[in-house]
Order: sequence, then structure tokens, then C-alpha cells
Amino acid sequence: MKLKSRVILLGAVFLALILSSPSPVWMVGCQVAEPLRLKVFVGPPKVPADNSVHEIIYIQLQDSKGRPARAPEDVLVHLSSSASHVGSVEAEVTIPKGHNYAVAKFHTTYTPGSTVITAAALGYVTGQATMTTTGPVPVKLVVYASPAVLPPDGGVYEAIVVQLQDEGGTPARAPLGDVWVTLSSSNTTVGSCPSMVVIRAGETFTRVPFYAGLSPGTTVITAMASGYASGQATVKTEASEDEPKALKVFTAPLKVPAEGAAYEAIMVQLQDARGRPVKASLDIRVDLSSSNLQVGGVDASVVIYGGRSCALARFISTFRAGSTTITAASMGYMSGQASITTVGPIPSKLTVYPALPGLPADGNSSNIIVVQLQDAGGSPARDPEGLVQVDLFSSQSEVGWVTQRVYIPYGGTYATATFNSTYTPGTTSITAISAGYSSGQASLTTHLIDLFSLKLNLTVEPSMVNASDKVNVRVYVSYEGRLPAKGATVTLASSHGGSFTKVVEEGNGYYTSTYTAPNVLQKTTCRITANATKKGYLDGNGTVEVVVNPVFYKGSLTIHVADTDNNPLAGAVVASLTQPPGQQPLKGTTDEKGRVTFTDIIAGAYRFQVNMTGFDPQEAEFTVRAGGSLSATVNLPRPPSPLQTLMTFPYILIPIGAAAGAGAVIILLWRRRRAKEVPETPEEEKEEEEEFL
Repeated sequence: MKLKSRVILLGAVFLALILSSPSPVWMVGCQVAEPLRLKVFVGPPKVPADNSVHEIIYIQLQDSKGRPARAPEDVLVHLSSSASHVGSVEAEVTIPKGHNYAVAKFHTTYTPGSTVITAAALGYVTGQATMTTTGPVPVKLVVYASPAVLPPDGGVYEAIVVQLQDEGGTPARAPLGDVWVTLSSSNTTVGSCPSMVVIRAGETFTRVPFYAGLSPGTTVITAMASGYASGQATVKTEASEDEPKALKVFTAPLKVPAEGAAYEAIMVQLQDARGRPVKASLDIRVDLSSSNLQVGGVDASVVIYGGRSCALARFISTFRAGSTTITAASMGYMSGQASITTVGPIPSKLTVYPALPGLPADGNSSNIIVVQLQDAGGSPARDPEGLVQVDLFSSQSEVGWVTQRVYIPYGGTYATATFNSTYTPGTTSITAISAGYSSGQASLTTHLIDLFSLKLNLTVEPSMVNASDKVNVRVYVSYEGRLPAKGATVTLASSHGGSFTKVVEEGNGYYTSTYTAPNVLQKTTCRITANATKKGYLDGNGTVEVVVNPVFYKGSLTIHVADTDNNPLAGAVVASLTQPPGQQPLKGTTDEKGRVTFTDIIAGAYRFQVNMTGFDPQEAEFTVRAGGSLSATVNLPRPPSPLQTLMTFPYILIPIGAAAGAGAVIILLWRRRRAKEVPETPEEEKEEEEEFL
């Protein structure tokens, strides 16, 4: 018995704990779960290695099933990057209490590559994701002599270009910390360079001065840097006494990034007929032009000053990769041309990334939809012309909708849009389209992780009706009063009867029914109650009132009051003793014709009493029919005289009757005797009989 009692007691305690627990895990349809682990997402997963900051690291709390979970308190998350030379991440972020994710900043460098982002917090499983930065990886130095032939005049010329390139010859950025380059000349009597120059971080080349000697000849300029293959270029010095005849254009480097930047890459030289450099005797203005401005432009003009043989101009690239021809012209000289090429990824498609593939179905907005321009290989790319207008669509608006339009900024590779979840869990596809690019698409799923209540708002039209009339009842059902609830089950009831038609869902949270008001005998307020249910949500209810007025069918009644000889009696008082429900008592006085009329009275049975001085009161019953007009007469008798009243008593009537009988016998005997004495005519006999009777 003791063991059994303890089991029962423990069971009761356990049940009480369950029912009193603040956690709704015992409730049907609830999806609430405790956060268990951290999950790291990157969106987009690739960005250019451009030494910039991107808010693209998303850290989310998830439960054991991989669904988003809310932080029970502020969660401090520690972040790290495995390859800081590729990129770094904020050291800490906080997921606020009640939220399910936080966003951290990622700092790129100029070094392309991949790094692993790790998120750790006390009490949670650690999460990781890989972040990649793209761009050419510098592996070698390339040296250009521009121009390749210079006068042996002891002058200083910005003629040596040292560029970093990848294996394929594409210009590549110098990493953070710069690249220090050692230069040497094989024949210093011909010319030399500074022994050390630097290619700044983020740049692909540097222009180096060449110090020409006084002896003509040839020298080789060699560039070396730790970790990179060396490069060389040959410079020749040669004198000329001839007149200048032509302009020569040199481009160095031959390739530059298509990044909307200006580069000192165009050199214009004055030459004689044999291609040797010649100094200008006077300043010479040289006009410059580019054959393809979509690729890049050039300074409109430069001046070759007197005593100089060349001048340096800028080339201004766009974001469109390609080639263009630079032309130099000046009156009296043969024009010159040279080509320069810009390189970079060519955008061809849009790619959509839901930075968080799963969100709570809680009616909130999150900036997590990333749309990126990419080339055919999936690398981020820039639009060459300007802003890129992107239109977005969600396939399932009942799950959530997305910002309809975003713009990828000029020079940027991606834009972020807002996803607005509803309270309905499910999966939707986000599609991005833009003119000139292949569309992109990705899926996103929302989960019901909270316990939400249905809220109801009822309206009726009209709010006051007569009995048996129709009322339009409209119920708006929403989640927490914010977003419309579709697919709910709505039931209706009335406090005073009546009937409802089947509830019909109109859409967008609205449900309708027609209410038939009950028959009432007095003004009645009917309270209409609506209840809404949906699996996974707390029930909701709401009320609204309808005032119902009784409906009575009417008729009229005219009562004629007269004496027993049907003479009309004026001034008689006619009052109802009983009347149909809802009808006020009636009372009136007859006119000179003995009439009283009651109009617009409720149809039904009435009982009246008629009174008039000098007459006995009388009662009468009448039934008034709906829409009918009834006319009736009530005769009032006069009360009897005192003698008439006396004669009604038996002890008076018996003696009187006996005396009358005796008198009649005496008269009869007398008349018979007289008849014997004097005969009567037949007429006289008849009159006597009538008098006797």
C-alpha cells in the first residue's frame, strides 16, 4: 500500500508540473524547441578580394532538427577566421534574447582565397562555414619599358613599369603589406633605376623612373621580389639629330583591371622617321582619343614640352572588360596608335542566396535575400554600365514575400533584399530577374517555432434589423492581430437564437456568413460570438452585437357604441382590458356618432370594456387581422327603474299575480252577464278580448 500510494503521489506531482510548466511543449501543434547549436551561413559565399567590409556572416541558433530557435537570453558568440590574410571577421557578436540570429562583418583583404569562419558560444555546439574571396592570384613580376627607346641625355624618364600578374598574365593585386621589388640594371652606363620600389597593397603595378646615361646602348632591367617570379625588360638609348616626324603611343602595362579606375599607362613619344626619340623644340599639344569608350577613356590631350621627347597620360577604365585603341594626333605629325586591354569577370547571370535558408514563421522581416551578379564560372562580377535593377518574386506569398525591387550599385557585385515571413510555415522559391542577365532562383523555408494566438475582429451590416431579417457577418482572422490567417475554421453562435449560413472564406483573412435574426417580442440585443481554430495556433474568439427589433403586423378597429335601440352614444369610454403582446393598452372616447377608431394596432385578440354614465358597462372581445379593418358595435343597456327592480323579487310578484288573476275572473263574469243583457257586435267582442289579454 505504501508503494502504491507513493506511485500515485509521484504521478500527481508529475501531472501538476506538466500543467503548470511555462513551456508549451505539452500543447497540441506547438513547435517550440530549445536552441542546441550554432550554424554559420555566408551570403554571398564569394566576394571580390578588394579589401572592403561586407555584412555577410550570419550566425543562427538552431534546435536538434535544424530549425531556427530563439535565444533564451543574450548569447555572446565568439568568431574567428582561419586565414586572416584572406579575410577577418568581427571578434564577437550577440544574438539578442528572443532572436534567432545575428550578422557579423567580414573584412576582405587583397589576397584571394578561402577562410573558415568559426562561431562558438558557451553551451552551444560550434558552427563553421567557408568564405571565399576571388581575384587573380599574383605569382610573378612583369617588366615593361615604355617607351623602349630613350635619348642618351642623362634625363629622367617614367619609362619602367613593374606589374604583378597571375599565371595567365592577368594583372593581380598586391596583398596587404605591399610588395617590395628590387630593381637592377645590367649596364648602368646606359641607364639605371632605383634599387628598391614598392607596389602598394591593392595596386597591380608601379611606374619607375629610368635614369638615362650619356652613352647610347642597351641595358636589361630586372625586377625581383620574394615569393614572386622575377621579370625583365630591355631599354635602349639612341640619339637622333633628325626632325620629329611622328607620334608613337606606348601602353604599359598592356592589361589593367576593369574596375573604373585611372591608370598612368599611356606614353606618347615624339620620333623621327627612323623611330628614334626626338626632343621637341617647342611645346607640342597632342590630342588623345579612345576607340571604345565602353571599355575606357583617355585624357583628352597631353603636352610634350620643349626639350622633352615624351609625355605621360592617364587611361580611365570602366567596369566592362575589353580592348580599346588609343590614338595620338597633332598637327604636322604622323599620328600613332596602341591598344590597351581591361580584364575582369564578365557578368552574365544573377544568383540568389537566402543567407539563412530557414526562418521562423513569425511575421517579421529579415534582410537575408542576397542577389549577386556573377560570371559564367560563378565568380562575382560588376555591371559595366551602372545600377542593375533587379525584380524579385516569391512563389508562395502565404509563406512570405520579398522586396519587389533592389538595385545592385554601380561597381558592386550584390544587393540585399528583405524577406517578410508570414505566420504560415512552408517553403517558397525566390526568383530574381534583370534585363540582360540570366535569372536566379533559390528556396527558403519558414518554420512554426512559436505559439501564436488567432485574433478576431467581427463586423455586421446592418447592426440593427427587424426580426427575421438578414445580417451580413464578416470575421477577420489574423495572427496576433498582424497578418491575415488563411485556412482557419470559423464557427458562429448567437446569444438569442437565429441561424447562420455556412461560413465562407473570402481570402486574405476574411470569413463571411449570413445571420437570420430571431423572432422577438421586444427589442433584443443579440451577441454574436465567433470562434476560430487552426492547427498549431491558439484559438481565438470575438463578439459583436446586433439589435433586433420586433415586427408586429398591424390593422385597425372601429367600435360603435349605441344604446339598446341602436341610438349612438357620444362620450362613451372604450378601453382595452387585454391586448396582443407588444401592444400598448388602448383607450378612447366615442364621437358624436358614437364611434371610436384605433388605427395601426397589432393584429390579434382584444378585450374591451365600454363605460358611459347612465348605462350599464359592457365587455366585448374582438380579433383584429393583419392588414384588416374591423368594425363592431357594442350596445349599452340602461339600468332598470326601482319598480322594475322591485318586480323582479318573488315575494312581491306572487300576491300581485294572484290579485291580477282574481280581477281577471271578475271582469270576465261581469262581461258575460252584460252580454246577456245587451248583445255585442263581433268587433266589440274582439276588442274586449284584446283588452282583457
